[in-house]
Amino acid sequence: MCLLKAYIEDRDGRRFVAKDVAFVTVNGGAVYLRDIGFNSLACIEGFTSIEIDALGARLTVKRI
Repeated sequence: MCLLKAYIEDRDGRRFVAKDVAFVTVNGGAVYLRDIGFNSLACIEGFTSIEIDALGARLTVKRI
């Protein structure tokens, strides 16, 4: 099984946020990341867009 690695990208570049992300939920202006056991990994607020690269197993949340 291939799970996602999550990054935040802003004017300062791209930085790693979480690994083994299985579930992504957007609710109330925030992106919630959870693992396979539904444990919370991160909550990202203030984003402008989300990019999912399934082949690269990468999720990028942009704040640009």
